Amino acid sequence: AIEAAKKVLDEANEAESDKQMKVGEVKAKYDEAKLDLDAIEDRMSKCSTQLSQLKKEKSAIEKEMETTRLEAKKLSVAVGKIQKEQVNAERVVESLRKKHAWIKSEEGAFGVAGGDY
Repeated sequence: AIEAAKKVLDEANEAESDKQMKVGEVKAKYDEAKLDLDAIEDRMSKCSTQLSQLKKEKSAIEKEMETTRLEAKKLSVAVGKIQKEQVNAERVVESLRKKHAWIKSEEGAFGVAGGDY
């Protein structure tokens, strides 16, 4: 009976040892998976921070682009106005040249420093 009990005890000890090895293997796999998970979560956090920064930069660039677009539109309107004024001024000059013949002969004197005109 003692021999049978020793045999059962040895088998139980061997089974326990096998179970402890399996527990060790599973724990090692768990620890490795946990490290991988922590690394992935760290990368995700960094990517999230970077994405947030990129969104802020995009927003600032879009705002600057809109400001530039409005400024370009204002300049376009101003250029159009100046062009109309130039056409009108050219018509007035031409009209004055036709109305007053002396302007053509005195044209070289216009805009001269210390001159009459």
